[in-house]
Amino acid sequence: NVECWICADPAWAAEALGVEDDASTRANPKTRFERALGISRDDKKEEKIAELVAKAPIERWRNNGSFAHFLDDARSHAARLGCPLGENVQA
Repeated sequence: NVECWICADPAWAAEALGVEDDASTRANPKTRFERALGISRDDKKEEKIAELVAKAPIERWRNNGSFAHFLDDARSHAARLGCPLGENVQA
């Protein structure tokens, strides 16, 4: 649900996506996100999404339940594999 994580901070998402922060589009972030990036079945815009995630205010995403669950899972897997975590994903 990366589109929901990106849109968890609507003002940042609007700026990052180059769209207006319109409250009426907040109810369906996936549609807004896909339209803003021009995502299609044949072009998932994975590089652009990775760029957005790299610049994202992850500390504000922690309030999103889906992201918090993902982050907990990522920490667990990293600990089991002995992988270091960047400071922005540490507890």
